[in-house]
Amino acid sequence: PERRRPLRAATLRAAVVEVTTNRRVMTVVATLSLGFGQMFIFLSTAPQVFADVFDRQDSFPFWFAGVAMVAGLSGIVNASLVMQLGMRRLAVAAFAMQCVVSVVFLVQWLAFPLPEPWGFAAFFAYMCAAFFMVGLTFGNLNALAMEPMGHIAGLAAAVIGSLSTIGAVLIAVPVGQLYDGTPVPLVAGVALCSGLAFLLLRTVSESYTPATP
Repeated sequence: PERRRPLRAATLRAAVVEVTTNRRVMTVVATLSLGFGQMFIFLSTAPQVFADVFDRQDSFPFWFAGVAMVAGLSGIVNASLVMQLGMRRLAVAAFAMQCVVSVVFLVQWLAFPLPEPWGFAAFFAYMCAAFFMVGLTFGNLNALAMEPMGHIAGLAAAVIGSLSTIGAVLIAVPVGQLYDGTPVPLVAGVALCSGLAFLLLRTVSESYTPATP
């Protein structure tokens, strides 16, 4: 209780300044924005792709439930791998894999189109692979962002969550507007976000060393 900070405007302002001036934290926040951004792209565009491209709008909830189950499974995989590989290394690998999978699907769709139902099967497999990476990134990224902010954990978590969500919306809205009746804008947006997140996260050190006074 003696370490609890009072809820005052000055305290909130100081927390915002501390979070936004920490390079490590803001790099991870930018990475989170890219990660959330690609998820928002999926959530806003996937229903249209299912309806317009594959004529499966009625069964979309069931297919998406399957994707969600895959995402949940990835959390279990993350729990078994994170202690061996480290949070940053695992997230970097996940973003790299997601970028590669997106590029491969994009090339397949544009250069080697598959007849139905194989085209839908390829897209569904791609969605499962992309959402599997969610469990290997978001929890680890949040933990990385919070490492230097333990002394203001509550306020820092609120600031980090707000900034990353705002950034994600700013990323997802323009990509959503590019929808052209094909999965191409969606997949290209995910590939770009994953690639940028991979590059950003590589600039963050694996372990955080607090500054000595």
